[in-house]
Amino acid sequence: MLILQMSGIKLVVLHKHLRNKRREDKHEKEKVQRWKNALTQAADLCGEDLKNADNGNEAKFIKKILGEVNKQLYSKYQLDNEHLVGITSRVKVLSNFLDIEKSGSKDVVRMIGILGMGGIGKTTLAKTIYNKFERIFEGRSFLANVREVIAHQPINGLVGLQEQLLNDILKNEGIKVGSVAKGTEMIKKRLPCKRALVIIDDVDDLQQLEEIARARDWFGPGSRIIITTRNKHLLVQVGVDSTYVAEEMDEEEALELFSWHAFKRGYPDQEYLDLSKRVIRYCQGLPLALRVVGSFLIKRTALEWESQLERLERSPHEAITKILRISFDGLPDRIDRSTFLDISCFFIGMDKEYVTQILDGCGFSATLGIPILIERCLVTVSEQNKLMMHDLLRDMGREIVYENADGHPENFSRLWKREDVTDILSDKSGTKKIGGVALDSDLDMTRFSAQAFTNMKKLRLLHLSRVELTGEFKDFPKNLMWLSWHYFPLESMPDDFPMQPKLVVLDLQYNSLKILWKDCKV
Repeated sequence: MLILQMSGIKLVVLHKHLRNKRREDKHEKEKVQRWKNALTQAADLCGEDLKNADNGNEAKFIKKILGEVNKQLYSKYQLDNEHLVGITSRVKVLSNFLDIEKSGSKDVVRMIGILGMGGIGKTTLAKTIYNKFERIFEGRSFLANVREVIAHQPINGLVGLQEQLLNDILKNEGIKVGSVAKGTEMIKKRLPCKRALVIIDDVDDLQQLEEIARARDWFGPGSRIIITTRNKHLLVQVGVDSTYVAEEMDEEEALELFSWHAFKRGYPDQEYLDLSKRVIRYCQGLPLALRVVGSFLIKRTALEWESQLERLERSPHEAITKILRISFDGLPDRIDRSTFLDISCFFIGMDKEYVTQILDGCGFSATLGIPILIERCLVTVSEQNKLMMHDLLRDMGREIVYENADGHPENFSRLWKREDVTDILSDKSGTKKIGGVALDSDLDMTRFSAQAFTNMKKLRLLHLSRVELTGEFKDFPKNLMWLSWHYFPLESMPDDFPMQPKLVVLDLQYNSLKILWKDCKV
């Protein structure tokens, strides 16, 4: 009825317009006829009668119509999101955090964080939430790849994000802010009246985030702000209401996602099933790795699959490493990066306090550094207080060591691979660049000369298991902070074993000792 009345008024106006335009050209008459046809079609559309809707409440009725129009007009805001495997359960949990159903006009603004390591699926989850709920908000904006945008253009990039936020929510395309300060001021003034859904994707800097969404009252009642990040401390600084920790895929989900990329369907070819399962074990439930490896292997032979798996065992895929390394490169201090590399090479699976004590002794301030690694989703702590790390992050850390030495083991800062350590000790080719060595022998007892360590002047971390060192120790490194020698074969430490004034931990489990030292050496 409302539409008919409005159309009737317009038709009257149209009638007057026709009467005044009788003498105008053919083009004008055709134009008016198109108007008339459009208004006639509008009048014939089915609708609702105010008398029978919302108890005759005109305000509620109009709001309902506007909401429906809004849904139809802005379906164009849906984001591309293919192969959504295992997403339903994750969306359900995150939806509970968002509490959308209670976000009425008098509701509070909620900020929610999505936290996880690189490639874990934070953005995919955020896009799915956006597509599910964007229609019920007055305004919406998805600010993608914030960290990358600002990294490429520190000032213009942030200004561009502010302009995108304003234009998206205010449904405008011409808003320009000119500077970060002006953009911040405009957001504060113009968005508090809009109930908006805002996704701020992949952000890692508090100051930059504050120029986009510093406070809840910058947005209208009932708004929802979602922040995806690898940095837990950032979410603490912002004061989010809840944090959803993105989880790795289980084996069934991983196989399905991998199959979509490797076979273009949700399951593998039967003859590739065992190879596919090997890929799944390698990827350890990381969606990024499943997509990258699956896309690489599509349409390749079984022999080519075997060859690629052998490559991956030697070194990680560059496309995967590139994404994972962002977290490493973004660490605030060089010593935090050194702490990560030490853990990735030597300390995975060891007690957190034990490792902290050792690395504090190395001057790495690990009491602070390890929590930073945990906040950045580079390291986790098990229920048994053991330091853990995703296999692909471990491989990424070791690849960094490899790259820094141009692939020459004698120049590695850390040696962990059995073949490399064996070659270095056999050839006595170690250098002062080597700061850590770990060797677990697979034999009953492996023997090397103690002189093989002579040139490792900066050696601070040494782990040996089922290894015997023979000959003189007088030139053995004197700056060890961690000496772990399991299955030590002698009844006492050699008399010429040098003093170790910096030693923090001496670990001689499963030894044959009867006496440690005749004289104090530590």
